Amino acid sequence: MELRIPKLRQGAFFPSLLERRRRFDLNIARDAETNATLEASGWLVLRFWEHEDPASVADQVRRTVLNLDAPMGWGLVGRRDAEMPL
Repeated sequence: MELRIPKLRQGAFFPSLLERRRRFDLNIARDAETNATLEASGWLVLRFWEHEDPASVADQVRRTVLNLDAPMGWGLVGRRDAEMPL
């Protein structure tokens, strides 16, 4: 009689999914802390994903800068409370 033993491979999809979610949650918390620190120092924080359309990102940045209480272009420097360059 021939002994046949099936090879069973246990998938790691579920634990892997949980680990990805944990890392994602840690990244969200880290980003929120970074945003809070920068904003407390007077920075305006804009975040964009690498897969976003560059023209759309540029338009969002332009609209944000135009809505700042500062001359055009000054908002691109980033610091709202810094001394304005001459």
